[in-house]
Amino acid sequence: MHAIGVYVEGNREQRALLCKRKGSIHIEWVTEEKTPPLSPKNTITVSGLEAKDTLVREVQIPLKRRKEILSVLPFQIEPLIPYPLHEAIVLPKMIEKDRSTLLVVATHHTALTKHLEMLHTQQIDATHVSCTPQALVRAVSYFFPDLTSFSVLHFSQENSCFVVAENKSLRLTHALAKDWYLESSSVDVMIERLQAFAKNKLPSLEHPLVLTGDVPEDIPSTLRIPKQYSSFAIPIGYALDALIYKDAVQFRQGKFLSKKTVNKQGIYAVSAFALSCVLAAVCAGFSLSSLDKRKEVIESALRNRGFNSLPEWKLHINSQHPYSPFAKEVPKVADVLTWLSTHPCLNKMSDSGEGIEIASVHYRLEDYPQLSRPHQDYLVHVDIEFTSPSAQLARAFHDSLLSEKDVIDRTKEIGWHVEGSFYRTSFFLTPKFL
Repeated sequence: MHAIGVYVEGNREQRALLCKRKGSIHIEWVTEEKTPPLSPKNTITVSGLEAKDTLVREVQIPLKRRKEILSVLPFQIEPLIPYPLHEAIVLPKMIEKDRSTLLVVATHHTALTKHLEMLHTQQIDATHVSCTPQALVRAVSYFFPDLTSFSVLHFSQENSCFVVAENKSLRLTHALAKDWYLESSSVDVMIERLQAFAKNKLPSLEHPLVLTGDVPEDIPSTLRIPKQYSSFAIPIGYALDALIYKDAVQFRQGKFLSKKTVNKQGIYAVSAFALSCVLAAVCAGFSLSSLDKRKEVIESALRNRGFNSLPEWKLHINSQHPYSPFAKEVPKVADVLTWLSTHPCLNKMSDSGEGIEIASVHYRLEDYPQLSRPHQDYLVHVDIEFTSPSAQLARAFHDSLLSEKDVIDRTKEIGWHVEGSFYRTSFFLTPKFL
């Protein structure tokens, strides 16, 4: 399996071809030539966005189930991203040491569109679009496999950046000004500031500094990528990210999917459908045969009890009138409305003097005791639609719902949907509340 990383910066075009063979990664070649060597068939082409076009944020979500986390993620990250969510591509990733903390890598549709247009003018068809900070973490992890936490300072005339990694995963990134290091007196000061920035954000982390890119010879460092690969760290990292990592950054999603990916998905879908039809036919044959055998066993047992056929036994059962011993109280809508009207978060006001206003409450009985299931609990689903003058007030209300263990059943899905200042949440009531 092969992957080629392509990095374009101004008039400079770098490529790196990597191969995965028997579980090991090998660098086949790196080049800046306008006519690079031919790549093997079915090679994955990977490009990436610059650090200045990429946002990396952490968000705390006190939930464990992935489905619930993804349902509330848009609301949680809304205040952290400086553009509307419908114009963003957001890629969440759980931090291993703390399952309630998510790392979010995001970009704007405009930045990705401009990048794809630039690739098109260069006649580059990249099926994957990663980002420079992620690529630098992958490259350093490849050349220094014993390093788990580190920082990377990449030198480039136009797009220098600083990156911090923990457990070989991206945690922080910071884009630097163009040509910032051309004055040698400013380099040492900038390095000290960047290391202080990393220490302030991640105080418990020891992170040795690795230099990559076009590093000036007079800058001291104990850790550098081998000289022949230093300036190619980014394209090497692009290829590594797509080649061996399950949590690779891939911004080409939805309407931004490449034609190759869409065509491949179509082939997979047709193949899967054909295979499912064959399996369904085989299973249906086995099921009919099994049902016939079970029917024979049941009819034999009924004959031993004096019944000549299944319909005769069914008539006998239907003629019985079983007594239902349960008498559960039906849950009242008024109890839910009382709980909402006295909720502390609904009485808070924003700086403008406005508060949360409930537009509608939908109360639906999903399940209830029946003659065939006398011990079934009442299952009540509640939908609330409301408006909020600020995301902070809405977020406080959402966090309070997650803590209402005596009212809201947190073992079931808690829905959350945001459209501007209009919010919709849904949840199930606990049997204890009912």
